[in-house]
Amino acid sequence: MTEIASGRKRKSPHKTENNEARQKLLDIGYRMICEEGIENVGVREISEAAGVTTGTFYYYFKSKEDLIWNYAGERTEFIDGFKSLKSKGAYDRIMELFLGTVIKVMEMDGCDNVIRILSRKKTNAGLYSFVLSIVKEGIETGEFTAEKTAEDLTTFILDSYRGATFAWYRSSGEEDLVNLFKEHIGFSLEHFLT
Repeated sequence: MTEIASGRKRKSPHKTENNEARQKLLDIGYRMICEEGIENVGVREISEAAGVTTGTFYYYFKSKEDLIWNYAGERTEFIDGFKSLKSKGAYDRIMELFLGTVIKVMEMDGCDNVIRILSRKKTNAGLYSFVLSIVKEGIETGEFTAEKTAEDLTTFILDSYRGATFAWYRSSGEEDLVNLFKEHIGFSLEHFLT
């Protein structure tokens, strides 16, 4: 049972219903957003297509953007991509992270939503933690110089990501996001390679 704002208790869905509804929302929501664009599809439409209430949608996700990030984080191709990153150096894994998953999610969100992308505390915290773990490993293995702390280097990388994202926004999506990321993040990281 979970407590709701009025102080009453509500039943949580059974585990199998729980997984089925959430998975339907992920699959259908992702497909609809890809086909129609994030601004052209609403939570109500996603919920109806998945055969659940909007309350159920918000039980699992805070927003459409949250659904997209959850989809990206759970898809086999993304997970397999991150597993394959283990065999490469820290620089290559960071670049692959931004040139793969981050770009896919940003392109799905669209250029007009870039300010929202940059201001997502939960997403930015998750991205920070993931990049920090790679940077720490890069410093430990000697791939990155230890003249900066792992935290400072991670902040620098994410600031470069924000700069590339803002440049993409300023160009109204006309600039090639892959090249912007390569230029901003790649150039920044190269200064810290040993």
